[in-house]
Amino acid sequence: MEYRIRPCAASDCPQLLGMIRALAEFEEMPEQVAIGVPGGVLLGYGLFFVTHSTRWGPSLYLEDLYVAPPHRGKGIGSRLLSKIAEAGVEAGCRRLRLSVLDWNESARRFYGARGGQEETLGGWDGGGPRCFVFRGEALTALAGPPPGVGPARPEGP
Repeated sequence: MEYRIRPCAASDCPQLLGMIRALAEFEEMPEQVAIGVPGGVLLGYGLFFVTHSTRWGPSLYLEDLYVAPPHRGKGIGSRLLSKIAEAGVEAGCRRLRLSVLDWNESARRFYGARGGQEETLGGWDGGGPRCFVFRGEALTALAGPPPGVGPARPEGP
């Protein structure tokens, strides 16, 4: 079989989502793919997984949290993050970790405003990704409904 490696295109998204779900099912973690979908329109997604720390035990790592630009500022990212934290608490995780690009000030404000503590290890030049951690009460609070945001509407008619 011949194949080539190429950048992902928008037309690949249905198949890509299928692969992400298949991988999550293979790893026996299908609940670890969360998306915000009103009326069948994908607004954002969160990609996360459970890790283990010798110091903290089971932990959740948030690889990606993305909300499409036209839908930002509407509480969707907060709801996704809350649902991800809830999954971690239910799985017995004691912390949630994530990294933010050092230039992404809005993401740094977003996580900091929700109780994330910055624990950054800089590169040789002092730059590098900014690491955020939610532990204990900060994680438990994050797993509840975001402040000022009502519950997500149930799916279906």
